[in-house]
Amino acid sequence: MLGVAALLYESVAKNRVSLRQALSIVSPKTLALLFLVAVAVGWFARFSSLTAHLLGHANVVTTIATSTVTSLVINNLPAASLFAAHAIAHPFALLLGLDLGPNCVVTGALSSLLWLRIARTHQVKPSLVTFSVVGTLVAVLAMFAAAPLL
Repeated sequence: MLGVAALLYESVAKNRVSLRQALSIVSPKTLALLFLVAVAVGWFARFSSLTAHLLGHANVVTTIATSTVTSLVINNLPAASLFAAHAIAHPFALLLGLDLGPNCVVTGALSSLLWLRIARTHQVKPSLVTFSVVGTLVAVLAMFAAAPLL
């Protein structure tokens, strides 16, 4: 987020683009969302020792569930960096939860948020309810199928 702000400042300061153009390129809503994600990651990082202890001794199902819920709350990219600093008992289960879990809701993965924004830019209005229902069904079935293989 700081990098985006620095690029915007430099572009506006050197008169490459106007402030209005810069804000239309990177919407304030997107910047606010990124800021909230950063705050959430910081808040979760305060409790990372508890999470590391939990996942260091957890079984496969607990690891999948924890990584899925965390990715849904703070997005899968910050969740992956949060868990990367600690030893995990079942790293493949962690990857499974971080990869499949975000399919349950559109806010779970940055790719889904970008897809939604691009769709809305082209006046397409995808159904978030359909995305969530189908995504949850597919993610849960895939996790149940993959968990015994771990």
